[in-house]
Amino acid sequence: MEGLGVTANVIAVVEISDRTDIEWVLQETANLKNTAEAVQRLLEGGKADKLQTSQKLLAAAI
Repeated sequence: MEGLGVTANVIAVVEISDRTDIEWVLQETANLKNTAEAVQRLLEGGKADKLQTSQKLLAAAI
């Protein structure tokens, strides 16, 4: 979930002048978080241990 922290830092550093842009970035960040959490749940499911790529993704998410 380190990518979410990086995303939050980028948002803090980047100056966005238009409020609509800020709202869009916040919404997309929330979407990314939801997607990452859904992927993590799938990777922790019963069949994930059979796929080598899944294990690499799970290790990166922790």
